[in-house]
Amino acid sequence: AGPAGAAGATGQTGNANVIQVSYAAKTWTAAKGSAQQFVFPANVTTAIMNSSAVLVYMTDGTPNNATSYGWYAIPGIVPSNGVEHEFYTQTTFAGNTAGINIYRKVASTATLAASTRIVIIPANDLRNGRKATVDFSDYNAVKEFYGLKD
Repeated sequence: AGPAGAAGATGQTGNANVIQVSYAAKTWTAAKGSAQQFVFPANVTTAIMNSSAVLVYMTDGTPNNATSYGWYAIPGIVPSNGVEHEFYTQTTFAGNTAGINIYRKVASTATLAASTRIVIIPANDLRNGRKATVDFSDYNAVKEFYGLKD
């Protein structure tokens, strides 16, 4: 073995602390205010939540091609079978347990069974006031930027 080479250039800051939590489909009734609760794993503490950006995405489970689903940013609308289902979120804390409640904003003509993914970005990835290099309203862009797996 020869001598060690010169040190390389400093690489881009990593995104190792980003957390993605996936939840199986839950069903919202058609009533306004119907809700589902999503409790985070124990490693997502209240302290982490207080210093993080939290992005919520839902899908109705219908693939938009052979390998991927349409993911919709919440708060927002999840279209399914010709019906628009509108939702909003509320962060919850109970002691040192954190989570998100998702509520139906308006009554609908149909129930919705939807899978949910929540992306938690701790404050070590702060951006300045300019537009970020990733479109946070697009789950696939967030997934690619942070190297998240399905």
